[in-house]
Amino acid sequence: ELRIVRRAFVQTVEDNGRQPPPLIRRAMHQPDDVHDISIRCFYDEFARKFKVSHIGTQSTIARFYGMEPVIYPYVNGGSYDEIVCEAYKESLNTGKTRYDQVLAAMRMPNNIIYWVPYHRIIIPNPKERNRDSVTVVTEIAPIAFSIV
Repeated sequence: ELRIVRRAFVQTVEDNGRQPPPLIRRAMHQPDDVHDISIRCFYDEFARKFKVSHIGTQSTIARFYGMEPVIYPYVNGGSYDEIVCEAYKESLNTGKTRYDQVLAAMRMPNNIIYWVPYHRIIIPNPKERNRDSVTVVTEIAPIAFSIV
């Protein structure tokens, strides 16, 4: 029996010669034109966590969870939040866009948990409207690593 305690695994993608999925390519080449395919999260300094402020109508998350931020998987805290949002903080601190592959155990709307492989690009927006935020584009696609 294999017991996995972590709910998410993240690996930064260096230029490995592989073509990223289409939404990720779009975000890399046109970062100012991703409003419809991205989510935006701002850092709430009082709560000390990221909160969703925008969900694009064509974003991967909207297709699975709808447009209401409170049902987005990491709004409620926990290990998934910590693991996934760590990269948001790093992107804001460095001011650099970050490309990752992620494998995460996610509860779907049917209440079943699936391991979901996805790619994401994190675009930092430091001090936008007097608060730090990141724009995140995700796309479900095969990843180059495995956990077992």
